[in-house]
Amino acid sequence: MKRLNLVSILAFASFFFVASVGCGTARPSPSRPATSAQGDAPKIAAAGSGEPKAKAKPMRETLAGAVELLITLLEAKDYRTTIEQFVKPEDKLKIRGMKGGLDGVISEFSMSEKPVKLLKLAKAIQGTPVEMSEDDNRARYPNPSPDGGDELIFRRIDGQWYIDN
Repeated sequence: MKRLNLVSILAFASFFFVASVGCGTARPSPSRPATSAQGDAPKIAAAGSGEPKAKAKPMRETLAGAVELLITLLEAKDYRTTIEQFVKPEDKLKIRGMKGGLDGVISEFSMSEKPVKLLKLAKAIQGTPVEMSEDDNRARYPNPSPDGGDELIFRRIDGQWYIDN
């Protein structure tokens, strides 16, 4: 299988996204403790259990939320969810046709330095100015580090932000 750069892997990985509502993971907070069984996933009570249900935050509906979710998933080393959430739907279809499919892409991604580089970049762009397209469906974050390097581009598809580079 041909070596792909970080952006290509994320772009290819996004098209395996299975339509999901919300993210299923969030940073733990005092008001929303995480369960150990699901890492940083909020506790979801069973129907009729009398416990309040945690509502999935639509984090990828806002650009800031998408960046925050990306950081959370990468910090948790949850590469499967990172790829499922941030690879564009059309790229996920391409991954299905690749040798090794989604599991192969996840394996290659997790064994590379790409998650570390992407996490560093996502943290660096958090809260920085973004260049938006005229239709507000494409966002470009130039790399703010002095050495330059990769930029991070997001594209909104059906109200959700995906990595587009």
